[in-house]
Amino acid sequence: MCGHVSEHSHGAAQRRFSGHLPYQRGPVVHGTFTRWGDATHNPGWRMEMEDGHVIVSGWTVADPPIVLNTPWKNGQETFSILYFTDQATVELDGKPIEGSPYLRDIWQETLGGDRSSCVLALSESFFSM
Repeated sequence: MCGHVSEHSHGAAQRRFSGHLPYQRGPVVHGTFTRWGDATHNPGWRMEMEDGHVIVSGWTVADPPIVLNTPWKNGQETFSILYFTDQATVELDGKPIEGSPYLRDIWQETLGGDRSSCVLALSESFFSM
């Protein structure tokens, strides 16, 4: 996980991923993020890490956003605006990383169907009622 506020990064990752993926506390790498493009159509990110590595990613978003407002876990609620895509690229230090988005069944309960593994969550909030 990359983050610019390391004291928050591990807690955020654990809240988000524990119980849903094989989550293990991994290293936090300090870096800077630069975003470009229109987040609703063609967002991109450049992440420059203090250790010298650079990750560049880009998406093509064709479908309208999905608004998610549902119970989460531990009595929390979540509200998100989700943009899914089936077209994405990732480069590490200028070299393309092979692969492509794929359908995941983790959205069955909350959205009623499979969705792409690539999702951009704008305005994602977790709160307790």
